[in-house]
Amino acid sequence: MVYAAGAMKTILRGPKLEGQLTVDGAPWFSGRFNNLVINNTRIYGGEFDITPVALTKDGRLDSVVFRSRRDYFYNFARAYWRLPAFLKPNRRTPGPNQSHYRQARSIVIKLTEPIPLQIDGELFAPSDSFKIGIAPKAVTVRTPGTE
Repeated sequence: MVYAAGAMKTILRGPKLEGQLTVDGAPWFSGRFNNLVINNTRIYGGEFDITPVALTKDGRLDSVVFRSRRDYFYNFARAYWRLPAFLKPNRRTPGPNQSHYRQARSIVIKLTEPIPLQIDGELFAPSDSFKIGIAPKAVTVRTPGTE
């Protein structure tokens, strides 16, 4: 509940971000946005299927840019994984917001002003530039039947 309250406060009061996003060395998005989710799995925040085609083994990050509060709330409501199937978006589409969805090996974020970064709940010092990428085979996961 504390996390949800904090998130709501930030979304409702927080300033919009402004900057440029580059994927795999090519310009992708420029302008103001409300939130950016970068995932390498389908489920985000334990409850939301924001990037329904994300695969942990494909070597790509799945990213969604939310341009407005309305866009953010609408897409998160539709991405709730417990939502009845008839209310969910068509799973053949690449993401909840096709015009602002990309898969990439690296993403560079350049903002007009510094902000703190959160990765898996860990906060990092404010910055106006971030580079996020994939480290192939950095972690070995063993599951039953894979030895």
